[in-house]
Amino acid sequence: MLDSFHAALSKMPGVNKFIKDTPGGSAKLLQGWINLTYLGKVAFRPWLAARNIIQVEQTLGCRIGFEPTNAALKQVLGEGREELMLRLRKQGLLLRDTPAAADLGQSRLSKLTRAGMNGIYAADDIARAVSCVAAENLLQEGVDTWNRGAFERISRNTPKGAIEKFKDFTELRQISAGKPELADQIAELALSGKSEELAQAKKLFAQELSNQTNPNFARFQQPHFYTASLPGYLFGRLSTFTTMSRENIFRGWQASQGIANKALFIGRYVGLGLALKKGMEAIGIDGKDFSPGYSALFGGGPQFSEAIDLARSAGSGTTNSNARETIEKAYLPFYFDESQGKLQGNLSLGNPEHLPGSIPGTLQLHYAHQMALALERDDYWKAFLCGLTIPVKK
Repeated sequence: MLDSFHAALSKMPGVNKFIKDTPGGSAKLLQGWINLTYLGKVAFRPWLAARNIIQVEQTLGCRIGFEPTNAALKQVLGEGREELMLRLRKQGLLLRDTPAAADLGQSRLSKLTRAGMNGIYAADDIARAVSCVAAENLLQEGVDTWNRGAFERISRNTPKGAIEKFKDFTELRQISAGKPELADQIAELALSGKSEELAQAKKLFAQELSNQTNPNFARFQQPHFYTASLPGYLFGRLSTFTTMSRENIFRGWQASQGIANKALFIGRYVGLGLALKKGMEAIGIDGKDFSPGYSALFGGGPQFSEAIDLARSAGSGTTNSNARETIEKAYLPFYFDESQGKLQGNLSLGNPEHLPGSIPGTLQLHYAHQMALALERDDYWKAFLCGLTIPVKK
């Protein structure tokens, strides 16, 4: 990847001298670009962290049910959460490679980026912890029910049937569709009657369910296009989540055996998404992020759109003119209004309706501007939402 980036920069006038005279110049420019990407679009945005926690209901709840999901969420956010998170971290169940931690470098800029991403990191930890705790709880409850002989009675004393009932009860079927051997291994360990093997089964189930229902930004887990090609690496940084969201929906559908279970999964997914969207809109928040399938539809990310507009900006046609205006509004404090033939102040700098904060800080400035306007109208609730970088309903 770095070789391709170096080769591309070597052909650019002015830049080629920098990378030739500066040790590691190409790597520094690449890391700088990645840092600016996250600073401009993700860092220092409290709303994104809150949104990611809420979306646990969609990514996990729609697959295993809302009751075990909410019970796990209550545990993770309740008393003893510090000890719980420490235990999961020691077990290697909480990852800190998200997003792109290995690609940020160790510069002062990267330290600022990491500081701005702390909220996202914490939200990712909570989401993963909920998946892990839910898996542990389901398995423990299943073992307790097994020890009472309930599954054997239901399956008319057929051992194989009892184990299948155990898998259904514990939601092991969520992983058995794609990894049947792993599901069998977990069931065997859990039902061995040994506490050490039950602990191992819980860890295996927690790890797999967490990986399936939470985005993993480790490079080997990302789509090939976004890691192996230079355009994808530069302009597709924020598109990995959408790909993984599609995978989660597919896995949920695949794990739902029979028409009734598939209907239940789709009903949960669509019903919850619509309920969250309407609920957010009722309190003045733009709820499109929670619309059923929204997170899985757009696969390019905002920077990918910028790259397309940049490619379209050359020329004299209407499409070319619109592309130039979009790029100018995303990057410049002023833009040239071709219809009026003069410069205009770019009050929409960083406006999510155009392109989200292409320059670090502009998105926060946009929300600060919107907050000030809301305060002028004595709309204190909208001002509060804007202060937390929450997209408000029009």
